[in-house]
Amino acid sequence: MFLTSGVVRFSLIKLCLLAFLFGHFPAWSLDFNLKDEFCSKSLNTFGPAYGLNLRQRTRDLVNHTEQLGLCEAFQLQEVWRESHREHLETKMLNRFGLMNSVFYDVTRSDNGQSGLKSLFPSGTVLLASSHIFTVNRKGLLDWFRKRLGVVKAYARASVYYPDRPLLSQVQHLNTHLHHSSQDIRLTQILQMAQEFTADQSFVQPWLASGDFNAVPKSLEWYLMTSVFGFKDSFTEAYENPDNPNPCTYCRGNPLSLDPFRSRRIDYIFYRSAYQIELHAANARVVFNQAPFVSDHFGVEAELNLSATDSYLVYQECFPQAEDFAQQSHILNTVIERLQSSRIRGVHRFVAPAKDLLQRFQNPSLEDPLIDFLWHQPGGLPYPADIDFVDDFFMGDFVDEEQL
Repeated sequence: MFLTSGVVRFSLIKLCLLAFLFGHFPAWSLDFNLKDEFCSKSLNTFGPAYGLNLRQRTRDLVNHTEQLGLCEAFQLQEVWRESHREHLETKMLNRFGLMNSVFYDVTRSDNGQSGLKSLFPSGTVLLASSHIFTVNRKGLLDWFRKRLGVVKAYARASVYYPDRPLLSQVQHLNTHLHHSSQDIRLTQILQMAQEFTADQSFVQPWLASGDFNAVPKSLEWYLMTSVFGFKDSFTEAYENPDNPNPCTYCRGNPLSLDPFRSRRIDYIFYRSAYQIELHAANARVVFNQAPFVSDHFGVEAELNLSATDSYLVYQECFPQAEDFAQQSHILNTVIERLQSSRIRGVHRFVAPAKDLLQRFQNPSLEDPLIDFLWHQPGGLPYPADIDFVDDFFMGDFVDEEQL
């Protein structure tokens, strides 16, 4: 299924399924015994023109996937070339049988492609859309990529899984953010946020997966977690005493283009909903064994879903501006970065960031984002009693470009 930017295509049958799922949500949500578990993978496939041995690496990817086991969702980035897409789909089809997959082809005058591919082996895609990032150019390399028809984007999918009503509510985002500019990445997250800050977005759980090109505790990471309420599956559920600091772009990978640094820049973020709790049970690095399939290692998260009469907890008091000092500090820093940026197009995102800041400086429970963050179990995400926040409040954000 090929999609143009912002255009959604689905059949009448799928429309009826959508109406059933979303229109009848309260009916099945009354069964608070509903539980489910699933897994999700994400991998940057290293698919540009300078990515060598792509056909062999694709075969190795399929072999690794068979050993690891299929997940209900598999998000891929950098599937830019048509031959890569066809080879990948053929190998997956031959090995695993018919799979429901969507290739998000962002079509415009220059025939740009986002390279985002999503595989949902046991589900049916009901609704899918893809959106080119408004800001994605900095320097000669980006100019050259545009000439080759390569663009960055995010893609969203709603997937129906037979007899799995909780999993069918999960909204899937797949993305690949800018490779070097933090300013551009911030605008790209703010653009994606229009999907998961809409009023109705808080009644459905979310997965946001992909290559974010930003390290944990970076400004981008705080924007996703503290401001928008997502949780990092590795922060929540990764346990490996033999490798306490996992990386996904690692100097030990012979395909890496950076032999000096190791860092984690690939993520599976998740967020619960009002009546559906989404919880990471385990997280691990995958595709990190020879034969290596990409310059990135992949990530996998095992997640649990459970229906509840209310995921949110009762608060006796109303939120005040000081309760959201962390979120305001993050957004003030974002605004300062965007205002001082010399990159074309970045300044247009200052206004949306200021609007967000106003919501936290004048919090109201009538604001669905404020209401959701205020009533989350355990309090606000990554609150100020965590050790690293002292340095964080002094503005000591980790910037991947400075590592």
